[in-house]
Amino acid sequence: MLLVLEQFWCGLSRLLYVTSWNDSNVAELVNGSYIPVRVDADRRPDVDHRYAVGSWPAVVFLTPDLKPILGTGFVPPDVLLDALGSIAAMYRDNQAEITARVAAVEEQAELYESARIDASRSPSPWMTGRILDMISDTADTDFGGFGQAPKFPHFDALELLLEVHQRAAQEKLQQQKKLIGLAVSALDAMMQNGLYDWEDGGFFRCSDEPDWSSPRLEKLLCDQSRHVHLFLLAHENSGDVEYREAAEGTVDYMFRMLHDPASGCFHSSQAADPEYYQMSRGEREKAARPAADPTTMAGSQCRAVRALLYAAPRLGQSTLAGQTLRALDVLL
Repeated sequence: MLLVLEQFWCGLSRLLYVTSWNDSNVAELVNGSYIPVRVDADRRPDVDHRYAVGSWPAVVFLTPDLKPILGTGFVPPDVLLDALGSIAAMYRDNQAEITARVAAVEEQAELYESARIDASRSPSPWMTGRILDMISDTADTDFGGFGQAPKFPHFDALELLLEVHQRAAQEKLQQQKKLIGLAVSALDAMMQNGLYDWEDGGFFRCSDEPDWSSPRLEKLLCDQSRHVHLFLLAHENSGDVEYREAAEGTVDYMFRMLHDPASGCFHSSQAADPEYYQMSRGEREKAARPAADPTTMAGSQCRAVRALLYAAPRLGQSTLAGQTLRALDVLL
């Protein structure tokens, strides 16, 4: 079986569709040797979680009983053609060996997962300290944020840094200047160096360059929600008005670009459109907006409700809570 996990908003998913899947040689080999299945990863997070390769699109070769043999990301037609032929021949000639090997790998993964999860454990100061040390060790001191390209916001890490700083201030403990400095440098870099869209508002998903200057131009509802919470938390910590303005601009974007007044809900994402995002604000106002996925996803919808209810009193927007609760009513 050939499994392809795609995302509506993912430019590489669309590129894979118009290149590799429209190649006549690829089509002939797929139809002759595989059962091909395309899955929208947003609509089937269970399938995505089981077979994810760390990016989208994901091209996964499976045994007939759905055990993964090999997984990869975007592949051009010539590379995909070689892989299709090689794996089909390998499975045909060594079926018993491959079946035994992938079953053993999956069994080990299940044992690891069951051993790792312990619902009785609770976080300890030692554990928090270790996590903060790991965050500090992976910080990019040159460009802000954590890790190298592709550079993602890492919301959990930033929220932890801000909450630890806030708790230290409330308890009149010595403030951890290094940790709050890591958070501030990441927030400033995301906001000023390319991840924030100063024309339409809202944040792009990530950057292909470590300095945030080459954003992947899709915008996800779940990401906007987390940015709203993150930047308001930063504003409460620092009093920096720019953080509040970034949150306000993101809330405005969510209602202008992703909100459906008829249903009261939010679209789940807005696709990348390089030509659109090269335009000035005036040109954008006349152009067609990048396509949005109108599907109501429960998870991202709940994140949006939570973030907007958090934002309403902090932004002094009296009507925001009522608009937001309508989306929750639809879900319920």
